[in-house]
Amino acid sequence: MDYATKLKDERLIGIKEGRQEGRIEERNRNARNIIIAFKANNAAPSFIFQFVKSAFKDDLTDEEIQQMIDEVYLQRDRKRSRLVCR
Repeated sequence: MDYATKLKDERLIGIKEGRQEGRIEERNRNARNIIIAFKANNAAPSFIFQFVKSAFKDDLTDEEIQQMIDEVYLQRDRKRSRLVCR
């Protein structure tokens, strides 16, 4: 295998990995947006968990879903406390 062919193969592998990372980021962003929307409508965290779990059953683990829910709830609470303190 010559140098040019090897570079082309590595470039193609990089493109493939980049696409896969992009899909993962998009999936996580979509799940997070769903969590934010349900939280804005005062849905219970257990309901949000079950909904996201059924919607992303093949893509996200229970731990990943719970972590996203926790992050959204903590982020929103921090913003709210900053507004109250001012």
